[in-house]
Amino acid sequence: MFITVRYGENKSEIFNPKCRVLLLLKAIRDKCGCEHGDTIDLADETGEVMELANHPGDYASNYLHERATFILIKVEKECEGSEEDVRYLPLFKGTGLSKTFLARLNRRRSRISDLVDMVSERRTSHSSRLLSRTSSRRLSVPVIKSTPKSPNKGASSRTGGVPTAPVKRDLVTGLKKSS
Repeated sequence: MFITVRYGENKSEIFNPKCRVLLLLKAIRDKCGCEHGDTIDLADETGEVMELANHPGDYASNYLHERATFILIKVEKECEGSEEDVRYLPLFKGTGLSKTFLARLNRRRSRISDLVDMVSERRTSHSSRLLSRTSSRRLSVPVIKSTPKSPNKGASSRTGGVPTAPVKRDLVTGLKKSS
């Protein structure tokens, strides 16, 4: 499995995406001669940014198609007040970059997609609050009596033939619950 990364003056390199995103980006940065402090990413030939930096611990093969060709891009972030503006600059100066590639590469996110992201973040935080609230409750589970296998009816071999009462246990901790 491999991918091709195009960069510089019509240059290309082959990389193996069967590794963590962080390691792949470091290898690309080293092989393609990028500055150490530059934030880089990859875009497919249509201008769709892969946004690999958002998934540093995941395998790159989850986001990159086998034998595909990608354009190396530099990510520039500018903060204007409370908003962060992201610009992508292709680090490939060869032929093959169309106007549609450049337009799609730097299209601005619409207000609607920002609202969708905001709503999904709220749902996630709301569901995590509900989960923490329900996990803090203590639930007791009754123990189901089983038929003893010893000849002394109602006696357990562990207790030396003395019959035992059912034990209620705390569902979360598993500790015995006093009656």
